[in-house]
Amino acid sequence: MPSIFPRQTAQFPTPTITTDEYTIPLLHPDKWLEEAAEGELSVDVYETPGQFVVQSTLAGVRPEHLTLSLQRDLLTIRGERSSCVPHTDDAKYLTQECYWGKFSRSILLPETVDVARATATLKLGVLTIVLPKLIEQTDIAVDAIE
Repeated sequence: MPSIFPRQTAQFPTPTITTDEYTIPLLHPDKWLEEAAEGELSVDVYETPGQFVVQSTLAGVRPEHLTLSLQRDLLTIRGERSSCVPHTDDAKYLTQECYWGKFSRSILLPETVDVARATATLKLGVLTIVLPKLIEQTDIAVDAIE
């Protein structure tokens, strides 16, 4: 019996998010597994009046295996988590929930940050990135004193 819901075969363009600086393609769900060469990193991002703070748990990641890049308002975190358990042919996982391998995460910040004052620390498996907001120079009125 034929389906009452015809299969859609039309090809639609890949949707994107576009800003003044760049275009980010959004993948169709059918492509997620094909394109997933890296694991995604979980992050918490919060804002105070003067800065943005990004935190992520990175247990087992060495600082030399991390790369942070910041371009205007786009922060990218890349790294690799290596398993400390050697693989052997006779070992069989009963449960494997931990992600081992390369990971990355890009975060679009709502404002431009001061790259020169940005800091990152990795302490007890928690990465903390502090991104001070860029203070734009404004004109200050001068009162005449006589």
